[in-house]
Amino acid sequence: MGLLKIKSINIMITGKQLTELDYRPSKWFKGAIEFANQNNLEDEALVSYLKTVAPTIIEPLNEPLFYSKNIKAETEDEFSNLQQVFNTMEVLMKTPTLVNGALMPDAYTTGDLGQIPVGGVVLAKNAIHNADIYCSVMMTIMGNIIPKDVLDKAQSSTHFGGGGRPEFSELPSDLEQKISKTNF
Repeated sequence: MGLLKIKSINIMITGKQLTELDYRPSKWFKGAIEFANQNNLEDEALVSYLKTVAPTIIEPLNEPLFYSKNIKAETEDEFSNLQQVFNTMEVLMKTPTLVNGALMPDAYTTGDLGQIPVGGVVLAKNAIHNADIYCSVMMTIMGNIIPKDVLDKAQSSTHFGGGGRPEFSELPSDLEQKISKTNF
C-alpha cells in the first residue's frame, strides 16, 4: 500500500469575514486579505495581524462644538444661505480634531455638507483651516492697475480647494512694473 497524500484545504479569508469581525471595508482590506491568505492566518493569528494593519477610526462627536456666528441675514436668499451655512458647520464641528470655529459675515456653502464654507474658519489641533476667496484683495489698493489683471493673475497662481498651491509663481513683468510704480 502506498502512502495516502492528504491535501490540506486552505480557508480563504474574505472581506465578508473581516466585516463580520467589525472592520469597515476600506482600501486596506485588499492587502490584508492577500497577506492573511498567503500566510494561512486564522483565529488568533488573524486577529493579531488585523490589529496591526487596521486603521484607527475616530468617530465624529455626538454634538457639534461651539463656533462663532459672525453673520446675519436680511433677505430671503440670505436666510436660505444662512441655514445652509449653519447646517454644514453643524456637521463640520463634529470633527474630533477641531477645537473651535467661526463664520465670517460673507459665509456661504460651496460643497458637500460638512465642508468648510467660504468665509468659514476652523481651528484644529495644531492647525487653522479656512476657506475664503480673495479675502484680502477687497482692501488692497493697487493704484491704476486694472483689477481684472490682478484677479486673473491671482487666479492663475493660487489654488482653491484641496491639493495646495504652486510653490512659486512670477508676476508678468508689465504687472510687476505697474505695482512697483504705484504709490501706496
